[in-house]
Amino acid sequence: MGMIPEAIEKIVGDLIQSNYLNEQRFAIQFALGKFRIKHWGKRRIERELKFKGLSPFTIKKAIQALEKEDYEGCFHTLFDKKLDSFSTFEGQKLKGKLIRYFQYRGWENELIFNRIEQL
Repeated sequence: MGMIPEAIEKIVGDLIQSNYLNEQRFAIQFALGKFRIKHWGKRRIERELKFKGLSPFTIKKAIQALEKEDYEGCFHTLFDKKLDSFSTFEGQKLKGKLIRYFQYRGWENELIFNRIEQL
């Protein structure tokens, strides 16, 4: 905007003081939004927050904001939907597709493999 540095400092300082610029609030809302809308897992959310340059403490708080029951329930629902959509595949090919799909979206290997064992 072509502003002088002193004005930028003053404006940013006021925004931080008024809690309009808050890293932790941003991280929590980002994590909740990506989880609810795009159904990303914790690993993907963590990776994206690291990419944005947030501190490990802030990232940890954002990940902790995800409710365990909602998180696992979403995983199981999403898993069942994907299992139905991959119904044309069988055996190892089905397992490979499911693993790749959920790993890309940041779901933990433990959740993925435990669910696959139940098949």
